[in-house]
Formats: sequence, structure tokens, C-alpha cells
Amino acid sequence: MKIRIAIVIPFVLALLWPSLANAGYNEERLIFVNMTPDAKTTALSGECVQQVKSYLGAENEYGDLVVEKMGETKLRRRAGVPKGGLPFTQWTLAHTRRIDPGAAIVLVDCRPEEKHFDVLIKGFQNGLVRVRVRELELTAQRLLSIRQVLLEHLWAYYAV
Repeated sequence: MKIRIAIVIPFVLALLWPSLANAGYNEERLIFVNMTPDAKTTALSGECVQQVKSYLGAENEYGDLVVEKMGETKLRRRAGVPKGGLPFTQWTLAHTRRIDPGAAIVLVDCRPEEKHFDVLIKGFQNGLVRVRVRELELTAQRLLSIRQVLLEHLWAYYAV
């Protein structure tokens, strides 16, 4: 009997090791979409969107954040909103839940030359936050302020 236990225990531990090694480890998914209209896309708008995306980072205090890029067409199809339909800034929580109920979502339209910035955030605990900036330069300091709002609402009420 002792021999069987000596063989079984290491075998069970070997099977469970991946689960035990990752205990307390969270990998969260975030869908990030550039919603800047193609006709309005410029080098500066592309840099602005990439800057916002970089704020999300791959590491955070809660675990790894997997940032998934999705095209606008696929996103709208999942949300049930055709291209040219309801602007993303008017979407409801129901629209974003259709996209992927388990993921956080960040939709960005950034046009620095037009002093135009919109972001829609569905955090990990649902809730929607909209940030709209008009007629203001999108300076580095202003983008850092937006970063704070983005991260705050993305992780709001996150259960550790």
C-alpha cells in the first residue's frame, strides 16, 4: 500500500502542478479598436491611437493583460451595429456585451489635427465610460490625464 501511495502522490502533483503554479494568476483580455474613420486617418492620428494603446501595457498589478486588436467591421458586426449606423460614442452596455461579455473593451477615435478625441471604455466589471475632448490640443499632458481616466475605469471595482 505504501508503494502505491508513493507512486500516486507524485503523479497527482505532476498533473496539478500547472494549476498550482498559476494559482492567483489572472490573465485578462481587452479588445482594443481604432475607430478613427479611414478618411480622417493621418500619421498623427495613428500615433495618437498607438499612444493610447501603449497606456494599457502588458503588465499590471492584477496579472497579465492580453490586448487583442480587432477591426472595426468585425467589431460592429458583433455589436449588431452596421458601418455607418449608430456612432460608437452612443453605444450602450448591451452593444459592448455582444462583442465579448468577458473582455474589457476600449474604442478610440483620435484626430489631433481636428482637436477631436473620443474613447469608449467598457471595464472588466462592465460599466461604460465615455471621454470626449473637443477644441483642445491633445498635448502629452492631456493624454496623460486621459490615461489616468482610462486605467481607473478599466479596472474599477476589479475583484482581486
